[in-house]
Amino acid sequence: MSFLRRVWSAISNPDEIWKARNRFYEAYSPNDPSRSRRTVQYYKEDAVWQYIGGGKRLPAQWSSWLSHTRPNPPTLEELQMDMARRERVLRNAQLIEAKDREESEQLARLRDAEHAALMAAPLSAGAAASAPAPNTLSAAHSPGAAPPTAQPSRLPKINNAQASDAEAWAPRARVRGE
Repeated sequence: MSFLRRVWSAISNPDEIWKARNRFYEAYSPNDPSRSRRTVQYYKEDAVWQYIGGGKRLPAQWSSWLSHTRPNPPTLEELQMDMARRERVLRNAQLIEAKDREESEQLARLRDAEHAALMAAPLSAGAAASAPAPNTLSAAHSPGAAPPTAQPSRLPKINNAQASDAEAWAPRARVRGE
């Protein structure tokens, strides 16, 4: 391709720049006549290693066309719509992350305020600090109070005699068909 032709194609078709200047080809395959050969020519030789190493990625539409899972190459409009969708998804993800950060900061502030209030309460009540805590008082100290009741355990009841008897056990090999 001559120099003037390349300049004219760049001016008349600026979408080539948008495509990252990669060129995609479909040609006859001598090994399998029923299946064509699809290849990509990267815009620079160094760009191949960026794509292979994972630094850059081909659009999914081109990858599926190259692997023959898509019969026709993607149109420019389709690629532009996908790029707009990606930008929209990134924007929405940033909004969600900002909202999550704000909520976690608000919860941390509330926890800090509750912690400070709990730490300040025993220090401000000097007379209450000298008295024993209400949960340590027994029924003998407060005659009008009802005796504390034990809360039922959520664990299943186990017979102590059964719990202490250990049963001997050894693994056995099984034969198929038994």
